[in-house]
Amino acid sequence: VSQSRYTGLKPTDVSGWVYVLENTAWPGYLKIGSAKNLKSRLSSYQTSSPHRDYRLVICSRFVDRHSAERTMHRLLRGHRVGNTEWFRIHPEDVRHHMVRLKKKEE
Repeated sequence: VSQSRYTGLKPTDVSGWVYVLENTAWPGYLKIGSAKNLKSRLSSYQTSSPHRDYRLVICSRFVDRHSAERTMHRLLRGHRVGNTEWFRIHPEDVRHHMVRLKKKEE
């Protein structure tokens, strides 16, 4: 299997980060996403905001970031805003679910 010359990771590598972001422009809303390279992903959010006001609430590394993100979305489906990655939920509630999900993986 070839490796990506940009990341050095195999294309089939699904490990990575699940993260939760908040922005003071939208109080009470959190974004739950996933990324192979967390630093790069967070940087892309900051460049899309003129105030650089996205804040990382919590993140965890998972063996399968896609599966972990889907599980978080499913667990919080009652708080989901439409069919987006945004949720109307308190940060502590999201932290609780993320910690529990990570413990299940360990």
